[in-house]
Amino acid sequence: MRNGQNIHAWIDLDGSQFEINVTIAPLGVSRPPRPLLTFRDPVIANYVSSEMYVGFSASKTTWVEAQRVLAWSFSDTGVARDINTTNLPVFSLETSSSSLSPGAIAGITIGSVFVLFLCLSVCYYWFCGKNKMKEQEYDDDEIEDWELEYWPHRFSYEELILATKGFSANELLGAGGFGRVYKGTLPNDTQVAVKCVSHDSKQGLREFMAEISSMGRLQHKNLVQMRGWCRKGNELMLVYDYMPNGSLNRWIFDKPKKLMNWEGRRRVLSDVAEGLNYLHHGWDQVVIHRDIKSSNILLDNDMRGRLGDFGLGEVVHTR
Repeated sequence: MRNGQNIHAWIDLDGSQFEINVTIAPLGVSRPPRPLLTFRDPVIANYVSSEMYVGFSASKTTWVEAQRVLAWSFSDTGVARDINTTNLPVFSLETSSSSLSPGAIAGITIGSVFVLFLCLSVCYYWFCGKNKMKEQEYDDDEIEDWELEYWPHRFSYEELILATKGFSANELLGAGGFGRVYKGTLPNDTQVAVKCVSHDSKQGLREFMAEISSMGRLQHKNLVQMRGWCRKGNELMLVYDYMPNGSLNRWIFDKPKKLMNWEGRRRVLSDVAEGLNYLHHGWDQVVIHRDIKSSNILLDNDMRGRLGDFGLGEVVHTR
């Protein structure tokens, strides 16, 4: 280093063993089989955090810097890529009576190596932290048995984000103890309603599963048709046909501009009765809705009634 000769250094970190090895040789010479310096101590874990920067830094008090990093290669997953050293410059130093002593050179070298070691340690733990976060995210989305059964009806979270314009407040249709319902538009211009089960609801997951298990197979003109579902970690969503005229209570209780007449009410009651008859007698299993009320009866374009919200529904037996 005193005569300006280029030096090739290898710094290897074994995170599982908390060990760092430093090997040095003149540029162009093969890597020595044994490292020049080995340091092993679990205390290095105390010097890192989840996010840090990788770089080079050194201090030589009042002396002028005589060393330069001409090229470097880094890898956090294995052996780093080889460095092309054919065109690296050579900086010859002028001899001087004030040249550094061997002790000073050794101190500078060890200090620089320690700084490099610290930077590499930080990088190693940072990448390990990112990998653990990715693994945790994968675990949150781990596929469960019930999902496989209804997989053809699964929407991606990104699809629902686009359909609801990022779950915009302008698309909010309603909210309650179950969570919120948003209006959405699919790429084929089909309008849907996206029901998000409340995260804070203790029965949220159970109600979500109840609707999946019952509505997933039911097909009737007087039932709100479920088009699909989505789960992303703790995000639980159901996708239904959109009912443009809202719920029945809007037309009889919420002081509507036009109150539903008795003929319309009779027709809606008949529609609900047909839907219930299908649930009780028209399917291979008996489904008890258990939450029939005006807010759970929705009206389509023709003001015909459809029964929805099976969050408390229960399949009682198999025929």
